[in-house]
Amino acid sequence: MRGNQHRETRFVLDPAVIACEVMHHGNRPVLAAFRDGEIKPVISRQILNHTLGFLSAIGLPKDVLVIWALWLSRHEKVHIVKSNTARQPICEVYLDPCIDGDASAIVTSRPDDFLHCSQSSDVTFLSPTAAVQAARGVPSCLAD
Repeated sequence: MRGNQHRETRFVLDPAVIACEVMHHGNRPVLAAFRDGEIKPVISRQILNHTLGFLSAIGLPKDVLVIWALWLSRHEKVHIVKSNTARQPICEVYLDPCIDGDASAIVTSRPDDFLHCSQSSDVTFLSPTAAVQAARGVPSCLAD
């Protein structure tokens, strides 16, 4: 993991992680850590758009999408990085903000979708459980 000097741990969150936790009411470790300030997502305009697209696809009503857009745009809750407005390969949409935002890792529940990204960079990829444990300071030898 990258070292950082932030109180909270910065991560780039794969939109699928957020959508999955929104759908599963009983098990929301990443959203709970985000709410509690243990995780500070690194957000770019493209990541925000992807996330809102995922949330729309699972059927969230427009008024709830607006709330998510506002929550994911609050400087107190997220670290916003400028994104390249040109069309980018999907890897760069997530890798560039991870590097530019000094994020510890990209958190994903679908590592196969990022397989070619991980081979071309030194960015760390973590499962949602491993990310929450890392944010809470649980040593990797004790993590699941």
